[in-house]
Amino acid sequence: MKDSKDNLHTLIHSLTPTEKRFFKRFVKSRKAKDNDYLNLFNVLNIMPRYTKEILLEKIAGYNFSGQLEVKKHYLFQLILDSQRQYRDVTLAMHNALVEIDILMDKGMYTYAYKSINKRIEKARKIDDFNYEIQLLDKLVVLSRFYPQINTRQILSEQQTAQDRSQNILQYKLLFYDLSDIVGQNSFVRNSRQMQRLERFKTNRYLNDSLAVKSFTAQMYFHLCNYLFKATIGDNSSCYEAASKMHRLIKSHPEALNSYNKLYLRAISARLSALTLLGYRKKEFQTLISELKTNSIRIKDKESRKIAQAIFYEFQLIFYTREKNFSKAVELVQIASAFVKENNILSDGNAIKYLSFDIAKTHFIIGNYAEANKWFLKHTYSESKTKSSDIFAFSRILSLFCDVFLNETENSKYNAAYLRNHLSKQGQLFDYESFLVNRISKHFVHWNIRSLQEKITMLQTFKRELKQHLDSPWKGNMILYFDFEWWVELQLEHLIAES
Repeated sequence: MKDSKDNLHTLIHSLTPTEKRFFKRFVKSRKAKDNDYLNLFNVLNIMPRYTKEILLEKIAGYNFSGQLEVKKHYLFQLILDSQRQYRDVTLAMHNALVEIDILMDKGMYTYAYKSINKRIEKARKIDDFNYEIQLLDKLVVLSRFYPQINTRQILSEQQTAQDRSQNILQYKLLFYDLSDIVGQNSFVRNSRQMQRLERFKTNRYLNDSLAVKSFTAQMYFHLCNYLFKATIGDNSSCYEAASKMHRLIKSHPEALNSYNKLYLRAISARLSALTLLGYRKKEFQTLISELKTNSIRIKDKESRKIAQAIFYEFQLIFYTREKNFSKAVELVQIASAFVKENNILSDGNAIKYLSFDIAKTHFIIGNYAEANKWFLKHTYSESKTKSSDIFAFSRILSLFCDVFLNETENSKYNAAYLRNHLSKQGQLFDYESFLVNRISKHFVHWNIRSLQEKITMLQTFKRELKQHLDSPWKGNMILYFDFEWWVELQLEHLIAES
């Protein structure tokens, strides 16, 4: 089956995540019948390559399947319409500056002065220092006609805004430098990466809180510290950084919507840090309740859905940790429907991690066939830009599913294939290699072993896990799947049987 070029598919895949998000809002604001176009958009968006036969298969259940070419034509036009409107929105600040020029040209200096100051105040509230600098430029021009303006003061404010803008840039660069090493939203995976992190220990922006010059910079300061401390295995410090970041944004409730992405990073970081510290029930539960409340308060629909996905993810972790498997099963049904409905959120990691936790929940409660379906949804093509570890862990747990489903030969074949595939992609790290080896060699005959043999095997596996995770930075692997906790759970069941 040959891939072919398709203009609509090419156009969709040329859009940035922000443009895609804008398009979805644009369509939802129109008539209900336009949902056909959104559904077609969603299908094409998740197709890495265009093949008409596969497209027809994927839309077979939709009412518009018999009008594909017509729908494709109008969807193409609809995307262009949304792009024109998107560019109008992005020009809003430029238009505001033009309006100020018009007011000055017309001699309406007092009105222009008030308009500029109103916009400066708004820009400062959201740390938009670049826009503030442009507005201050207008005040400098206006000072020729409006003598009340202190030009020296304006230039000083402009210098301050410039310094703060540059300061935020420094912290963003630090964050992306760290993310580059640890694989974006992942963690360091081997000793070589760990060595690259050493240079950050003396980084001024990571260590000196006095270097921070704005609210946004302070958020990134704590975020970078969380990421760095978690990566090197300093769990107490990473928890402290995550908590400071979370408390900072909570102390500015007006910032929840302007900084919703940073808020979601903050509360997720704190919940993750609690997991690394060994799970604290009361605090974990309180944070989940807060996340549920704020997922409703966030105004941006896309961010609200991302918050909902994160809530489901950590709520599932809470239920399984508390061994409340009946509640976990109920939530899995709700979360599964949510994933199917929102599988192309622009922040794809929210859905990716949630679907992974749905799979893990099925795995923990022994529903291996269903767990395998969810694990196999994580493809390398989706993971190669972000969180490729999720692909590796999905396949590793899928191997376990094969073992428990008694597909012994399938386990051996998949283990060899996975080891080879991950090696080619540079994703077979020490821990993954260790797990693949133990599953394919020791667990492969699980179903024919006696009760005592199973207990002995798990106890051995537990000791090996402890030895393998002796380096502090390796401990963060439990964020993907805490095998030590799972072994304890299995031993508890087997000992109860004996």
